[in-house]
Amino acid sequence: MLMKSTSQSRHSGFNYINEAYRSFKKKNYENAVIILEKGYSSGDTSPYSLFLLAVSLIYSNNFSRAGIILDHIQRVDPLYEPFVQLKSFISLKSAVSREEAMHIYVAALEKLPADALLRKALRILEDSKDFSTLQKNIKLHELVHIPAPGKKFYPVKIFSSEKGRIRHRRKYILPVIILVSACILCVILFALSPLNYSSLVSSFKQDRHNSNKSDIAGKVDMVDIGGAGYGIVDRINSTKTPEFYASGDVVISEFNEARKLLKSGEFNKGVMILNRIINSNASFMVKEKCEFLIKYVMDSDERTYEEIDIAKLNNKPYLYRGSSVVISGKAANMKQVKGGKSFTLMVGYDGRNFNGITLVFDSENTPIENGEMVEVKGLFITGMGKGNVPYISGEKIVKIK
Repeated sequence: MLMKSTSQSRHSGFNYINEAYRSFKKKNYENAVIILEKGYSSGDTSPYSLFLLAVSLIYSNNFSRAGIILDHIQRVDPLYEPFVQLKSFISLKSAVSREEAMHIYVAALEKLPADALLRKALRILEDSKDFSTLQKNIKLHELVHIPAPGKKFYPVKIFSSEKGRIRHRRKYILPVIILVSACILCVILFALSPLNYSSLVSSFKQDRHNSNKSDIAGKVDMVDIGGAGYGIVDRINSTKTPEFYASGDVVISEFNEARKLLKSGEFNKGVMILNRIINSNASFMVKEKCEFLIKYVMDSDERTYEEIDIAKLNNKPYLYRGSSVVISGKAANMKQVKGGKSFTLMVGYDGRNFNGITLVFDSENTPIENGEMVEVKGLFITGMGKGNVPYISGEKIVKIK
């Protein structure tokens, strides 16, 4: 499928994708990002252009923005082969053990059983005797295919006939189907056995009890950067970052403090520290581990909403990404957007003055009108619309009488 920017370029004589790929091949990643972001803001959300943008952002050390683009690909085409390879590679770089990395690639191969690069990665992991060295030295281009624009990326070997491709896929798909069917049959027979039914139910209840006990603490314990065997601070990249650390020891100290806060239930404080590290000169691996922890928090049911200083939020919005906030004010500029509606919240409005404004997205289309006072509970996100505008994703919005 050709991208929108390609069709537009027939009239303008300029092709976003080709120009961006040309810059990418020359390792001018910042230029590629600028060109691809222009295409993105113009409505080009094809998997290939998003994928190339994500890779260019990673090479430019803009990991927080790359995460947003990867999330977009996940919604657009989660089985796009280069995306699955890239997502698996990033997870490998952040894995705490060889076993965890192998699980990641096994899961990816369940989705794309004939993908050659996924199989190559799994073989490398199986043969590895020193995982930390492998994790440090393995390069993105070794396990992720970055195709040229206009070339169809095939997950299997290309044959001269369509019939040949189908036979090659069946070679891998049929055994997988048989194996999955056999597993399902075994589970059913086991569950229906009178001797095992009661113990199965009690075990399931116990597992639920244990998992509900702490959704975050166990996951936080799995993510560590102490003695990781790779650089904590990036001393090569000269790109200016909003936050700066003079030494890796300070990064490790703050990362451990964030973990401690998350385990004690102080999620917003922990998230702020993690965001500070992500937007600093910390290394790629450290930032990825911070991203994992923030993702854990955002997906957790244990989150609690806290009031937030709108002036501080607007001053450094990148520090609050993933924070659970409660904020109130006057609704204005109500409009329908894709997936719901958005409005501007005049925070702390007292009839004449207000403390600041923030954008709110409401996927539930809560029945509120312009001028009404509302309380918003939700998740603070960065990256909405053409200008990558920060906003609150409303989870509970109520009128204030």
